[in-house]
Formats: sequence, C-alpha cells, structure tokens
Amino acid sequence: MADGISTIQHGRIKVELGMGEIIGHALIWLLITVVTVGIGLFFYPYSLAKTVLNSVYILDGNDRRIGRFQCELSLSSQLGHIVIWLIISVLTLGIGYIVYLYKVWTLALEKTKVV
Repeated sequence: MADGISTIQHGRIKVELGMGEIIGHALIWLLITVVTVGIGLFFYPYSLAKTVLNSVYILDGNDRRIGRFQCELSLSSQLGHIVIWLIISVLTLGIGYIVYLYKVWTLALEKTKVV
C-alpha cells in the first residue's frame, strides 16, 4: 500500500464516522466525566482524536480505498501528558486546557500511521 499512497496525484481522505457512533461515544464520555467528577475530561480528547483518526480512509483518484489511518495511542502515552496538563490547567484556572487540546491532537497525529 505504501507504493500506492506515494503515487496518488488526486486522492483524498474520507471519514466514515456515523452519527450513532458519535452519539454513543459522546454519551459514554459524558457518563465517565460525571462519574470521575470531571477528571474524564482530560482523557476524552485523546479518545475523540483516536476515534476520528481511526475512521479516516485514503481514497485514490477513483474513490477506491487504498489505505486508512491507524492511531496507536495508548493509556501509557497519555498519562504523562495528562498529569502535566492537569497541573497547568489548574494553575491557569482552566485556560491551559485550550493549549492542551492542541497538544492532544499533536500526540495523536504522531501516533498515527497509514496502513
């Protein structure tokens, strides 16, 4: 597949994420957030990024699937970031959370490969 991807001239990406999957994911994380008294909000962006990235397919010029994204974020890769950003968010009274979201997506993209 790597050869096919490198020779695409007019390909595109397509996200196949249904409304049911989105609502189910959101409801699960809403429940987790309530149960953990807000701590779940620090884990949610990683799960959101992973869910979206794992739904991305690469299409060639004829709209045939030639690859997909596979995000390999693990809990261990998240914990270090979460602790640091939890501290920063508390010290900045929540404003640091905005920057944290950018770092989440950066980490998620760095842990993503095309298969």
